[in-house]
Amino acid sequence: MVLLRPACRVASATFARSTAPSMLLLPVAHTTRQYLATAVCSGGLALCAQGALVLTFRRSNNRILQRSAGFMAHHIVALLFMIVATAVGFAGWFSPSAATASAAARVLVADGTARWLSAMLLGELLLWDFPCSLFIPKLQVPVIIGHHIGLLATAALACVAPIYWGTFYLGWAELSNIPLQLIDTLEHAQGVAAEVDAPAATARRLRAWRDAIWPFFCASFLLVRVIGFTAVTARGLYPDILSALPAAGALRAPLLGFLGLGTAFNALMLFWFAEAVGKALGIVTWDSGVSSGSAKTQEG
Repeated sequence: MVLLRPACRVASATFARSTAPSMLLLPVAHTTRQYLATAVCSGGLALCAQGALVLTFRRSNNRILQRSAGFMAHHIVALLFMIVATAVGFAGWFSPSAATASAAARVLVADGTARWLSAMLLGELLLWDFPCSLFIPKLQVPVIIGHHIGLLATAALACVAPIYWGTFYLGWAELSNIPLQLIDTLEHAQGVAAEVDAPAATARRLRAWRDAIWPFFCASFLLVRVIGFTAVTARGLYPDILSALPAAGALRAPLLGFLGLGTAFNALMLFWFAEAVGKALGIVTWDSGVSSGSAKTQEG
């Protein structure tokens, strides 16, 4: 923690008022020093929170938390990061200055908030998320690891070319992941409850909470990850980058990288949506491993 203090002091200085008329207080990372400080603080805080929660859960009287301390701690920390990313990305996306910006300004002028989001993501992936995957078997899902590698590449590109669209892809696109994270946690808890012979009432309560959250996830995934993701990529990212490429200069390669990653992530979202619809209709029987809990294909 002592090593984190200087970095955290620098990171706190990255909160600057937006130039937008609303004078929103948004976190930004304009310089390399601010970027690195944000990344170190992000990963360091995640690691500290993970360790503290694991120790707490292992000493708990709750057998579900005792049995799965690492996984549960990971999902709680990840949930907090998702909430922060959603809130910051939402504020940056809907800032008045963004509404009046030209295509060139959106992709050629550095967006401090998008760079801050990329720094936060890079830090927590490198210093916390990937290391956790090495020690927690339930997190070793190939599809999710591949997804995280893609996120890491996106965060790295956003450091070099922090375009406005990063406030969506690295920010409020996380909105649909919030209910999914809760569902995944509850499904995992259900499986552990069966392993430790928890009372039947506990399993029923966990299942009821999961079922109550499920409609919110379905609605948010459809609106954000299917409709929103496709619309932002096809009608925002593509035309802005293609129109700005002739004047991009040294940013040409990162912008082309964004086009590739935007296409790949959009295809992944549509694949997951098609898989979910197929399962609901009883057409698809495979499981891509999107949920690391006890979710299996539901018959009927």
